[in-house]
Amino acid sequence: MRWMESSYPAKASLKLGDVMPLLSSATGLLFAAYLPRSKTRSMLERELSAARKSLAEIEPALASVSEHGAARVEGMLLPTIHAFCMPVFESTG
Repeated sequence: MRWMESSYPAKASLKLGDVMPLLSSATGLLFAAYLPRSKTRSMLERELSAARKSLAEIEPALASVSEHGAARVEGMLLPTIHAFCMPVFESTG
């Protein structure tokens, strides 16, 4: 994980180890796109139910994450925080 500090004041109380939502965080979207559905199904179903969305509605976003190899959100989880997340599958190359 790499955290880049902003040159502007930003209030975010996130720390390493926090569990992020699948549908409203860059980290969550990345995991939802790359992990086998069997690993994310229960959390995904809870979030879809709470958001009153269907899996069909979010599949294009997950496909885009897979296609581009990155996830990005702007102000979804915290209004002033934008996040970008990329997977590292092998640290040596």
